[in-house]
Amino acid sequence: MFGKTNQDSKRQLALLTLLLTFLVASSSHINSWYRGDRFIYLIGTGIVVIVSFVYLVLLYKKRIRTDSFMFHYLAITRLIVILTTVINIFVAHNSGLTLVKIYPSVTIFSFLWMNVVVIFVPYQKLISFLICGSMPLSIPIILYLLLHPDELKTIRGFDLFIAHGIVTPIYVFVSLFYASLQQNFKQLTEERLNYYSKIITTQNIRQAAIEETFTSLHNGPLQSLALLNREIKSERLSLAQITDRLDELNTEIRRTSQSLTETTADLSDESNPSIGKETLQLGSGVTIDLYSPLHCILHEIYRATITRPLPYFNSIKVKIRSFDSIDSGYLSLEQKREIGFWLEEALCNVGKYAKEVTRLVVTGCYCNGRYILTVEDNGQGLQQNQRSGQGTAQSLALASKLGGEFTRESVTTGGIKCQLAWPLDSEILSES
Repeated sequence: MFGKTNQDSKRQLALLTLLLTFLVASSSHINSWYRGDRFIYLIGTGIVVIVSFVYLVLLYKKRIRTDSFMFHYLAITRLIVILTTVINIFVAHNSGLTLVKIYPSVTIFSFLWMNVVVIFVPYQKLISFLICGSMPLSIPIILYLLLHPDELKTIRGFDLFIAHGIVTPIYVFVSLFYASLQQNFKQLTEERLNYYSKIITTQNIRQAAIEETFTSLHNGPLQSLALLNREIKSERLSLAQITDRLDELNTEIRRTSQSLTETTADLSDESNPSIGKETLQLGSGVTIDLYSPLHCILHEIYRATITRPLPYFNSIKVKIRSFDSIDSGYLSLEQKREIGFWLEEALCNVGKYAKEVTRLVVTGCYCNGRYILTVEDNGQGLQQNQRSGQGTAQSLALASKLGGEFTRESVTTGGIKCQLAWPLDSEILSES
């Protein structure tokens, strides 16, 4: 928004500059015509009038890039002034006329030209542009005045000498200082942007590590701990079984801790620009390569999770799974990881809560430009007083990131259907 405002301001300033140049050059041309000045000066002002009018019309009617447009205009008008000055000096040197009489009063406009140059010419080209525009104009005038001291002693001659011999070099020096400040400012700005970018990247790394830590614990040890707690309360386990389950839980926690330590090390590696690592660590201990196609990742997650010792997996008699093959190249590794965690948790919920389940259908299908991932069971379904937990909140957040939607609902024939759908559109996913 600010860049657009700046461009509009520059465009308005450029239009004003062209209009003023056109009016001043026209007045000077008419004035010279009535004074009977030499034809060469009439040609110079006439060309400036025509060029200024053409550029004014072009800039007014078309949305042209102002900086490059004015760069060419300033170069052309300066070249016209230089050629006119050189010819006037040549005429004055080879005739009875003096330069102080035939040279037009354009000194003030010369410095205005320099001011406009500072505005529209990039600071990288500013010094070379000013030197190329000033030296061919100032040096011939100074040499001429030094060779004709009588003209130098006049007020007009002294004014030309001061303007082109002292003020112009000082102005070029000041512009050099200005260009140096601009360069230092740009360098400082880039350093600050890089610094803030690193801070944001670090924050993203920490947030990603926190989210992955929670998801790994939730889908792994916490699932096992909740199940163990429920079975102990129901007094279905003997002391020996509780001891064995605690040993399994201890092993699972250590495995998860080791995985998270490796993840943190990968995320803290500054030489690796990616925020996420390249593998997915499941609660069952299985590691999956995230560079694999999405349907292969989903198959691996299903096989690794359905064999976990969750109580209601044993009662399932019918298991249906199918994952359509799609081009998932537009999905980032982090998005694949979150989709994988979602499927793992949805399957674990069936194993933990789907009492009396005998049928499980897990599908991923392409339909109407969207990929729909579904986990459906025929257990007891949602309870009336059952509230949404952290898993539901994570599912809704994931759907928002993918630009899709998440639904969880009871099936009329019994059971629960969890569904995650998102559009197969790289632009939507990149924006999300």
